[in-house]
Amino acid sequence: NGLGIRSISDITATFSCKLWWNFRTSLQLWVRYFASRYGSHVPHPCCIQLKQSDSLVWKRMLGAHQMVEDKMQLLILQGNGSFWYEDWAGMGCLAKDKLHIPGKHLQLRDLFKNGTWLLTDMAGSLSLQEQNKVLSSKFLLTAGCDKLAWKPMPNGDFSLLSAYNIIRKKHAVL
Repeated sequence: NGLGIRSISDITATFSCKLWWNFRTSLQLWVRYFASRYGSHVPHPCCIQLKQSDSLVWKRMLGAHQMVEDKMQLLILQGNGSFWYEDWAGMGCLAKDKLHIPGKHLQLRDLFKNGTWLLTDMAGSLSLQEQNKVLSSKFLLTAGCDKLAWKPMPNGDFSLLSAYNIIRKKHAVL
C-alpha cells in the first residue's frame, strides 16, 4: 500500500483543523487572544472574514474553519449556543446565505421556552423546511454548558486521524 509517506500539505491542513477545533472549544490563553484580536467585532467566529494583514497562523485556521464547522454539532444542555450560527439541529448554520438575520446574538434558550419554540419574529427569515426542522426539534434544557461534538467520531471528541482521513479523501486520485 505504498511507502507510507504522507503529504505535507495534508498534514498541515489536518493540524490547521485541530487549531480551529481548539479555537472553538477551549478557553486557553491563545484562544482568548485570537478571539479578541480577530473576532471581537462579529457575532460568531464563523462570521470572521480573512484580511490581508492577518497572521499566517490565523489564515491557516480560517482556511480550515469551514471543513471543521461542517463536521461539528452542538450538544444542547443549557441552550446557550447560538440559534443562528451553531449546527444544533443537524442542518448546519441557519445564518448561511441569509441577507438579514434578526437577533444575531439569540441563544437557543431565548427562543425555546417550556418546550415550545417562539419563532414569530423569525418566520420571515427561515425557509419552510428550516421552520419545520426547528419546530420538530425538541430538547430538555438542563444545567451545564452546551458542547460542540466532532461528528466523525462516535464519542464526539476531535481526533487528528479522523480529520486527516477527511482531508485525504478530498484529494484522492482515482
